Amino acid sequence: MPIMTIEKTETANGFIDSGSLYSELILAGLPVASVNDSLDSFFNISYLRNLSTEEATSAELILAAHTGESLASEPMQYQEILPKGGERVTDRGFQFDAIAGQTTTFDYPVTEELFVKQGFAIAHDFDKRDFTSMAIVHPALGPIHYYLKDIPMDIHKADKTVGIVTAENKAITETNFNGLIIRMTYKSHGTIDVHVCVTMRTYS
Repeated sequence: MPIMTIEKTETANGFIDSGSLYSELILAGLPVASVNDSLDSFFNISYLRNLSTEEATSAELILAAHTGESLASEPMQYQEILPKGGERVTDRGFQFDAIAGQTTTFDYPVTEELFVKQGFAIAHDFDKRDFTSMAIVHPALGPIHYYLKDIPMDIHKADKTVGIVTAENKAITETNFNGLIIRMTYKSHGTIDVHVCVTMRTYS
């Protein structure tokens, strides 16, 4: 896992907030794993892989603009009734490949004012021992709510190579998800990669 050690003077005012910087990098689509501010004059950014030239340029611009301002730390409140204005429904989704025999985590940053109520995931070439989790993640606070927690995949219809899992707990936040992350974690037990497709029911 590549780790970059950076001087704090490379930010806008010589300060960083690890949670908000992590959020800024994630929202830009960069493969960041963590931001560590344990040093006096430096901080570390760990990436899941080496950055491309374009991604490195984007990271430099984000660092130069970062002010060290902290994210809000109050946890969200949940309810079953949609907030006022949250009446338009749209199915949105994403997909990723889960590595065979490993645990794969995929982060989907929410960059719109959306409410997420429920969803499902379909896994192609899955193993019946596989399981998955789906969480709402605050960049600074970590997971703040699980739609699914280590749920095994069921066979989808008659095709034993396709698994499905559904989130039906209908949790809705009083405030929208803009700036939060939908995190899917897939544990594979098979010998071939699994293609995972996720669909979410969103309201705006």
